[in-house]
Amino acid sequence: MAVERLDGREQMAATVVPSGHPLAAGLDGNDTLAAQGFTVPATARLHPTEFGPRFRITDPEAAVIARFADGKGALAARDLGDWKSVYSVVPRLEAPMLRNILRWAGVHIYTEDPVTLDVNRNVLVVHNGYEAARDVDLVLPRKADVVDALTGTPLLNYPLSL
Repeated sequence: MAVERLDGREQMAATVVPSGHPLAAGLDGNDTLAAQGFTVPATARLHPTEFGPRFRITDPEAAVIARFADGKGALAARDLGDWKSVYSVVPRLEAPMLRNILRWAGVHIYTEDPVTLDVNRNVLVVHNGYEAARDVDLVLPRKADVVDALTGTPLLNYPLSL
């Protein structure tokens, strides 16, 4: 994807362009992409909110999904037939945009809930971040026996309570 390089550093923030593109699904012109900071000092040093050099997407064939304040592309996509390409200048995209990218790529989305999820062919691990117990809606890609790995109890009722 064609980009241009600009000197300097910046706090990355871009606005989603309202469009019919799948990557903008559920998002509108009020939604922003930004490199959010972290509050723990040691983590903040490892994950800055200001970046440089700066880049802008200039590819005339790309669908621009988000733009910087200067009007230039911050996140764009191209459907190349056999494969799809997404380029984001803004690091650390939030879950709604990541889910849109995954859907567009044909990846199964197990949940819309804000949890940590890891899946392979034998195990599905869900972690709610040490918050209070909550129900999580899971959508499996096919019928499967679901069993609590710690107790052996079959989990047949959905939503799954964690």
